[in-house]
Amino acid sequence: MRCTAVVLAGGASRRMGSDKKLLRLGGRSFLELVLEAAAEAGDEVLVAVATREQAREVAERCEVEVVLDSHPGAGPAMAMLSAAGVAKHECLLSMPVDCPLIKPGVYRLLVHELGASAEHGACLPEAMGRVQPLHGAYRRDALRGVHRVRSMYRLAELLNPLVVPESTVRTADPELESFLNVNTPRDYRMLVERCLV
Repeated sequence: MRCTAVVLAGGASRRMGSDKKLLRLGGRSFLELVLEAAAEAGDEVLVAVATREQAREVAERCEVEVVLDSHPGAGPAMAMLSAAGVAKHECLLSMPVDCPLIKPGVYRLLVHELGASAEHGACLPEAMGRVQPLHGAYRRDALRGVHRVRSMYRLAELLNPLVVPESTVRTADPELESFLNVNTPRDYRMLVERCLV
């Protein structure tokens, strides 16, 4: 199954106080790190943003196709629906830019499971005790059948998701680092300290 990796980079970063996609880890920005994982996991890469200013910032830093949210400020679920409208491939991978340690192997696992089960519109990993819809594999046609939705959890519910248990997810990411997201300065400090150990 061929895939379009969608890097979700349209957040306002209010709790962080600065643009999360430009935070640096190991000398590289979060955007660069997630784009690298996206290029390894997908056959096409899109960056979904909420504003023209964000689109301009991304275009200045890398050569990648940018998708502007059809409903700016409506969150990642609507960003995924916008990306589904232009994606070339049958499966979309949701990859949040504030998770800079994403492992492409997690997405290969999800795509494999989704491809083996035609009855599901999405495949989602379980990690840290809960389902993680921000890290899913979604069928493009199933997304195109949804017109408006407020949250990724609600979007996932509408698509009859197949859930991969945490024990299986750990075969691709033993420490579940893909799911370490950075929302606050404290989160960022903890992540940097973790990577220095």
